[in-house]
Amino acid sequence: MPLRTKITRNSFRSLLYVGVMSLSLTPITFAGTLVEVQTSLGNFYLEMNDEAAPDTVANFLDYVRDRRFNNTYIHAAIGGTFIRGGSFSFDDCNAGPVPIATNPPIAIEETGLNNLSGTIAMRRAEEGSSTVTSEWYINIGDDSEADSLHGENAVFGKVIGDGLSTVLTISQAPGVRLTSIHTAPTSNYFGDENVNCRDFSKDNLVQVLMSVVNEEADSPSADYNSLNGRLNVNLDLGEMGFSNLDFAVDTSTDPITIQANAETSVSLPTPVPNMGTYNSNSGLLNLPSAAVDGELQFRNLVFSLTDADRLVFTLTSVESGN
Repeated sequence: MPLRTKITRNSFRSLLYVGVMSLSLTPITFAGTLVEVQTSLGNFYLEMNDEAAPDTVANFLDYVRDRRFNNTYIHAAIGGTFIRGGSFSFDDCNAGPVPIATNPPIAIEETGLNNLSGTIAMRRAEEGSSTVTSEWYINIGDDSEADSLHGENAVFGKVIGDGLSTVLTISQAPGVRLTSIHTAPTSNYFGDENVNCRDFSKDNLVQVLMSVVNEEADSPSADYNSLNGRLNVNLDLGEMGFSNLDFAVDTSTDPITIQANAETSVSLPTPVPNMGTYNSNSGLLNLPSAAVDGELQFRNLVFSLTDADRLVFTLTSVESGN
């Protein structure tokens, strides 16, 4: 759609500031650091919520950087509910699971985040404890019961892209009993549930490797170019992967509208921090942050799909980034 007025840096900024003052605000998380999780049943990415859970994220990333999560495995799972890891290594079948070296426990952080599908949380150290160490879990499906268990967990991030399909695959893998209370999913073991050490090794478990891939926590989700009137956006499209594309911005409307140019869409092989998201059910496009000519100006922008045929979205809420 051609722009009906010449868009300048100041006009775009001014109209968005009007939105800051007049539109209802919708809280959208501003997140950051990215972690790649490689497993023997597929890979996925996690995005940390550095802002809401700084202590929990720092603790988790310390284990990642020290490579203590490497050579661990998914030690518990319930199909369609969760997977759990971060506690044990397994090198010898006769020795069984071996606890990894842990940091001193940290207090369970009140992050204000809910156990929604795809979120990752730290599990409390033990029954009745108010601390966490290294054990994490990923929710499959919303778990409101966990939200009501005050102080039992600390949600600190989420699975992005199509990674939840890999998590679901892991959760549904056949399980083997390693101890009287320890049943783990397997990647390629087809024996009985009770392990026979003559034909079972660590390679049968769902092994885990983790690495930090990007820590640009303040990288914007979108950047408006005042010279060409385009808003360049990084998007997490769920099962369709990661993409970068341009939107034409029309500031002559009130509120402003943007129109996606599908021809500019470029698939991204890996995610970047603070990607925007589009929910096809609600028609909402959420951008955690936006820059104007490279300068971060706004956070928590929400656009609603108002013309599906032309891919036009209308601004419904925005917050100042200052």
